[in-house]
Amino acid sequence: MKRQLPAYPLWIIDPMFSVWTPEEKLNAGNTMFWTNKKRPAYGLVRYNGKTYSFMGALWGTEPLSQESVSVTAYSTDYVFSCAEFTLKVSFVSPLTPDDYEILSCPVCYTEYELLPKAKLATDFSVAIVLDQSFCYDEPARIIGGVFPMDGYETAYFSRMRNLVMSHANDCVEPDWGDTYIAGEEAWFIPTSSLQKYVDEGVTEYEHNGDARHYIMAVNRSQKGYFMTAFDDKIAIFYFGEWL
Repeated sequence: MKRQLPAYPLWIIDPMFSVWTPEEKLNAGNTMFWTNKKRPAYGLVRYNGKTYSFMGALWGTEPLSQESVSVTAYSTDYVFSCAEFTLKVSFVSPLTPDDYEILSCPVCYTEYELLPKAKLATDFSVAIVLDQSFCYDEPARIIGGVFPMDGYETAYFSRMRNLVMSHANDCVEPDWGDTYIAGEEAWFIPTSSLQKYVDEGVTEYEHNGDARHYIMAVNRSQKGYFMTAFDDKIAIFYFGEWL
């Protein structure tokens, strides 16, 4: 493959949620914010007793082979493969300048399709995982949870103590607001639960308040999508009013 860009856009909403990969191969290293700070996100496929990675380099996973990458006005599109299946993934940021309602909606999409090379395995799932560093500029304690929606679930996390409008310069990460991920199942989990998914394909919550935490969405459909979102709640201090 011939390199197209210095970094590839993944989820682009606004300066507070602008996620890129500096890697030519999406699973060769960590994703980052536009500030160039590493903010790990992982894309995983659990298939026939093995866990593969298509985004990020996560312990215990086998990297899928990246066949292609292409960039359009609203998406970055990848094709991955292994001996058992082909995976198509599109990271969609619908920043349409002619539709203000869509443009102002703080949601990006990760669409995927898994194409088996033989009979589809009964043991398979696709997951997106966000590291707790999405919540802050410098390390801080976080809180999170999960709530049901109409036909899907959403996990979220945020700083335990939000520092609203706490920065005077622009090259910083969000120290306030909530980050979300949605899929058929969603989880707010510590490292041990993530390791269980990687090792065994098991999704469950284990309490560990001192551990590193993640939000994870898991789909068990052969074709589908995930949603990632950021709600800063307070965007501007305008003549003495929080808006």
